[in-house]
Amino acid sequence: QTKADIMMDSALKFVPEWRVLLNPLVLWPSIPIAMIIVLIRVIVNHTLDSFATRVSDTSVANLRPKWLTTFATSIGITSNTDGYTVPTHKQLHTLNALIANTSQSQFHVVRQYGAQINLCCHQLIELKHFFMLNKQCHEQKDKFLESAFKLLVIVPISIYGVYICFIWNDFFVNHYQQWSHIGDDDRNDAIDNECRDADEPLVQQYDEYMVWYYIVSLGYHLNRALTQFANPARNDFAALLIHHWATLILIVCSFVGGILRTGCVTLALHEYSDIFLESAKLCKYCGFQTGADVLFVGFVCTWIVFRMYCFCYRLLYSIAVCGIHSFCLNGHPLLFPFVCVALLCVLQ
Repeated sequence: QTKADIMMDSALKFVPEWRVLLNPLVLWPSIPIAMIIVLIRVIVNHTLDSFATRVSDTSVANLRPKWLTTFATSIGITSNTDGYTVPTHKQLHTLNALIANTSQSQFHVVRQYGAQINLCCHQLIELKHFFMLNKQCHEQKDKFLESAFKLLVIVPISIYGVYICFIWNDFFVNHYQQWSHIGDDDRNDAIDNECRDADEPLVQQYDEYMVWYYIVSLGYHLNRALTQFANPARNDFAALLIHHWATLILIVCSFVGGILRTGCVTLALHEYSDIFLESAKLCKYCGFQTGADVLFVGFVCTWIVFRMYCFCYRLLYSIAVCGIHSFCLNGHPLLFPFVCVALLCVLQ
């Protein structure tokens, strides 16, 4: 009796639809890794806070109306260059509160207060625009720190992913190697035949390097999912919430389902474009618009290559051609492969 037959007999003892191949408790180190990543976030915030504050203050100073000088505002005098009345700090705070709590249809309330302190309508419009941009600049300080933290963590994980998927294992050029399973007599059978057509969906061949890639990635995404509520407010909060938790479920399901090779490729393909995106954000926050434009072009190029071509052909197509043979056991559909494919579609 061959090793494959022994594994087949063992597999039939389980209910096929809920068959768990690998123990998910192996991934427990991802929890302390997530805590370490929280510590890294605190260190980044502490280290770069003063620099981010200077960048934010510089942006605010550049956006300040010319007639609203710091010195004149502090003592409440009239500018001699253009004749505009400069409000005091107290008056500016009052105006800011009025503008923030007043709709456009009720802007006459702001104009009435402006008339009391000798501000013309043109000044009020400039102040409204300035207050809005000032708020955005202070929000960008938090986003700057978030992008710096993400870049610091993503880069080493991505480098390790490159080593695992493209150097230590050849999953990029010969992507059919993903479907080399434990129990194959020849590791190259999956390449020679392009896919392995067998009755038993054996666990994909894996090593401890892949497991640690899973553990570190799970720790990072667990951190992102749990700390999302403490991050600066974003318009895509709901989309990110779905993305984070879908990623966590996908990592765990692909692990317990024994699809580690395909899981490593999926993790790797989703990380590279984020490096260019976060770098472009940092350049934009610092005022380096040219650098931000160049990096954004790099982001678009890597998105097209990895998220569109590689993800669709190197991953989804190989699943459709080879992985489909691992979706059923003796005519019974297996739960985890179908869950993983569904979550891949959600992430895409």
